[in-house]
Order: sequence, then C-alpha cells, then structure tokens
Amino acid sequence: LLLQRKGLVLFALSHQLADLFGDLVAVGTEVIRFLFGGAILGIEFDDFIDQRQFLVLKLVSDVLLNNLGVFPDKFYVQHIHIILSFRQWINVYYKQNRRKNQRMPSVIAFDHVRFEEEMVKQSPEKCYNKSHIHGSCHVSEPLNKASVAKEVPIMLQFGIPVLVENDTLRENVDLCKELGFNFIELNTNFPEYGLEALEDSEPLLKAAEQAHIYYTIHLDENMDIADFNPLVRSAYLESVRRIIEAAKKLTPLIDSYGDPSQPLTLNMHMNHGIHMTLPDRIVQMYERNFDNYMQSFRTFRDRCEEWIGDSNIVVSVENTTGYLEFEKKAIELLIESPRFGLTWDIGHSRANGGGDIPFILSHQEKLRHFHIHDGSAQPPRDHQPLGTGDIDLPGVLSLAQKVNAHCLIEVKTTDALRQSQKWLRQRDYL
Repeated sequence: LLLQRKGLVLFALSHQLADLFGDLVAVGTEVIRFLFGGAILGIEFDDFIDQRQFLVLKLVSDVLLNNLGVFPDKFYVQHIHIILSFRQWINVYYKQNRRKNQRMPSVIAFDHVRFEEEMVKQSPEKCYNKSHIHGSCHVSEPLNKASVAKEVPIMLQFGIPVLVENDTLRENVDLCKELGFNFIELNTNFPEYGLEALEDSEPLLKAAEQAHIYYTIHLDENMDIADFNPLVRSAYLESVRRIIEAAKKLTPLIDSYGDPSQPLTLNMHMNHGIHMTLPDRIVQMYERNFDNYMQSFRTFRDRCEEWIGDSNIVVSVENTTGYLEFEKKAIELLIESPRFGLTWDIGHSRANGGGDIPFILSHQEKLRHFHIHDGSAQPPRDHQPLGTGDIDLPGVLSLAQKVNAHCLIEVKTTDALRQSQKWLRQRDYL
C-alpha cells in the first residue's frame, strides 16, 4: 500500500513537471515571437522614416513650388533649370534608397517642355520663352502647374555617332566607353558600316559586349523607296530587308546594356525626290504623282512589318530640311504601324526655322529617337556642341524623358563630343 501511494505521488509530480515544461516552452515561443515582431517593427520604422523623408522632399517640390506658387510665374520660366535640378536631385535620392525600400513612391519628374508651353499660354503678353522651340504665343485656358508633372524614366540613354576622324570601330567604341555613353549609331553611309559590315555581326557584338554598349543604325541618306525606277526601288527595299536581318542579331545588346523598353532604331531620311523648275513655280514630281508615291510607302510599311516581325526594332523617320506636305501624308501612313516612329533632329529644326516642329509635336507619342546638337536660326547652324547655341536643350531632354526615347549626341568631332559630355555632366544628365 505504501509503495502504491509513493508511485501515485511520483506519477502526479512528473505530470506537473511536464505541465510546467510545456508552459516554459509556450513562454519561450511567445518571447521569440515578441523579439521577431520587434525586429519587424524596427525595419518598418526605418522604412517609415525613409518614406517620410522622401515625402517631405516631394512636399517641397510639388506643393510649395508648384501649388502654392511661392515664386512668381516669371521666376519659374526664367529659372526653370533650378527647379529641374532640384527634382533631379530627388531622383538621385530615390535611386540611392530604392534598394532599401522597394515601396517608395515612384518619382514624379517635371515636364519642362509642357510647363513652359502652358506658362506662355497663361501670360501671352510677356512670352518669356522668346524664340525657342515652343513656337509663338497663344491664349488658352490656364493650367495649374501641378498638372504638368508626368511620371518619366529616371535616366536618359545617350549615344555617339561614328566619326569621320576615326578609322576603326574600336576607336569609336573606346570613345563611347570613355565618355560614359550608352550606344553608337552605325551610319551605313560609311563604307566600314555598310550592309556587308552589318551582316558580319561578330566583330560588332564582341566590341559592344566588351564595352557594355549597344547600337542603333542610320540608313543610307540617299535611300528613296519611292523612286519611279522599279529596279532602284527594289534595290533599296532589299537593302532594308537585309539590314533588318542584321539588326536582329544586335538587339540582345539592348537587353543587356540598354533599356529593353526602347527599340533598336533604324533611322531614315525622307527623300524629296526630283523637281521641275517652271517659269512661275517648282513642281515636285512626287506630289504630281502622289498616288504612286503613297503606294510605294504603303508597300514599304507592309514589307517592314513583315520583315521585323516581333523583334524590338523600329524604323524611325528623321526630319532634315523640313517636311513637304506630301511627305507628311506619307509619314502619317508609316507611323500608323507600331514598327515605325519618329526621330526629332532638333538642330535641323532650329536651322530650318522650326517649320517641322508643329508636325512632330502633334505626333510626339511616336517619338523613338532624338538627334541632339546645338545650333541657331540666324545664322543657320547645326551640329554644334551642346551649350554653344540657343536651343532649349533642357526642354528637349525633358521631352525625350517623357516619351522614353534615346538621344544621339550628333556632333561630328571628338572635341565636340567631349564638350557636349561636359555640358551633360554639369547638369547631372550623365
């Protein structure tokens, strides 16, 4: 009987010890959960601080500067570069912190071009923008400054042309890498970058991969796909077909070293064709034979769509000496296709008096490529180093950001490229 009682006591004691151990395990689990929750709270608080700092900057940028109008409108127009630089600094802040906090709000960059347009509309009698790219003053309904903010890419992609002074691809690649640019535009008017050179893609790929750059292509400036001679017309079409096939081998470079949302552009000029000089007027033969002209462009568009397929390639039409009216109709036919876009050469626009600007801006959603260089209207000059002319370069670069287009710095010497790169770096574009 005594042994039975002792056994029962020991059994009860062991049961109580088991209960106590279970309670200790439960308390330990709660302590671990508490510590883990504290760590999470610390991380969330750090993120909270980061977001609050960022929102304070945005409050200053978007509310104080834009909505409350702490400076007069004239200050905004004359000193827009200060506001733009401030917003670019916010972009840098975001870029440095996005690894820490992926949930930070997306950067809202200032649409400089549209803002100045709207400021001119609101104050037509002052017209502070003078003779830059935005055109003449006209009256419109006022627009709140905050409504001209647009979400745009943070960094622009810049490239260089192949230079006459450089005899080899290596020299151009080394210069591009040295300047910190992203791509080279291969000009098929150079024999070393003609059709057969493009089809021999291995040297191009190897050089680009070593320098971490990519390519765009400039088609033959003499190309005339509406030529009345069918043999000439067919030769140009075949040239474009083969260049497209060669370009397909180069598109992976954009995925690796560029912005995959941007296409490899094949830049083309519009050929005015021949004209006849009469005693009282000049007759453009393509305008005279307009139906044949348009049919040639319709065939060109359809063939390019077939040849390009689903590749990341766009044929981009550049402005040169100004669009003729029949050319505008052909361009509008082309850009109905997603395989076609526009190149805005801003120096050409400045030198030819800006007559092509309204047409380009009316189709700005089709802009895929920019040729950036400085110049002036009087005397007519283009292909000048950045900062040496009177073109509104910050406005144009803001538009390039807005439409997500890459920018070729189309000056034609090493010295001019170095000077232009310095201008870009001083303004934090590079």
